Amino acid sequence: MEAFLTSNDISDFAKSGIIGLGIGAIFGFVAAYSRFCLRSACIELWQFRPGQRTVVWLLAFAAALAGSQYLFVTDELSAQELTQLSNPASLSGAVIGGVIFGIGMTLARGCVSRMVILGATGNVRAIVTGMIFAAVATASFTGLLAPLRQWIWELWVVPPSSLHLALFGPDGMGLGIGLAVLVLAVLFAFKIRAPILTSLAALVAGGAIAYAWHINAGLSRFAFEPMPINSISFTRPSIDMLTMGLTQTGIEPGFTIALVPGVFLGAVVAALLQREFKVKVFDAESGTLRYIFGAVLMGLGGVLAGGCSVGAGVALTSILSLTGFAALVSMIVGSGIVVLLEGRVEWSKRAG
Repeated sequence: MEAFLTSNDISDFAKSGIIGLGIGAIFGFVAAYSRFCLRSACIELWQFRPGQRTVVWLLAFAAALAGSQYLFVTDELSAQELTQLSNPASLSGAVIGGVIFGIGMTLARGCVSRMVILGATGNVRAIVTGMIFAAVATASFTGLLAPLRQWIWELWVVPPSSLHLALFGPDGMGLGIGLAVLVLAVLFAFKIRAPILTSLAALVAGGAIAYAWHINAGLSRFAFEPMPINSISFTRPSIDMLTMGLTQTGIEPGFTIALVPGVFLGAVVAALLQREFKVKVFDAESGTLRYIFGAVLMGLGGVLAGGCSVGAGVALTSILSLTGFAALVSMIVGSGIVVLLEGRVEWSKRAG
């Protein structure tokens, strides 16, 4: 891999794009196979019936956390080289945006990563939802909604000295926590007799998130020009893809541009192998408005929170970012609001 990173035959941005496409394809395949989705896990949790969806998410989360923290322990990754930990971040954005995103992903019946994967199975509803998400996320980042996003962001800004949770514990604390969560997740998987291949796929999904930190950090060190160190996320890549597609900007086709197509391709392969490719469109039963409203909320919430349920909820938490954990908890709360309200409506119908 070092030979690839140090090669002069291709540009640094081309290397970054190849990395994004490859990691995206791996993540897309295993996430599709395991049905990895925070929204599905939240529904099980809020219905007090944790099962296979919860196990899948926990295994992926634990693998990402343990893997990323191992990189810190072995000095393959440092907080100083990560803009996610060395720049001020918004706790108000993480909390408010997280709740908004959690509500949106539950209304839309899937988080952004799940929409990309479902789109690869022929689900037109997911494709339209993803496009609306990208448009609203772009408007929240640089367009009409940017002033609102900036106002919420500035309500509570956290300095770098308070952002990295590893600073508040002994050396190796993060790795210890990650391994402990991993053991608990594996035990839970055995308890509910989760399929072995599904569990392994979830572990690979989490491992891909950690590996993305690792290989992008390596590329950044060998590159001739500054290269951002990112992991798997869907908010900023969606913004970059839409901006690059609609305007002539200076965005280079690097990791973020290639990531989502890679995820889509990996999910297509999984769908074909599992024979799950089937065209699905909006109809009277699907509820078009809830998908649109959910996509709008995810677009705004994802930008505010600093990422989606994967980018903020797993990738940022894997490097022990305070705002990452705040966003994750808030997304779970936001999802719970919808689950409980819809449950109350259902109970009322039954009582009537």
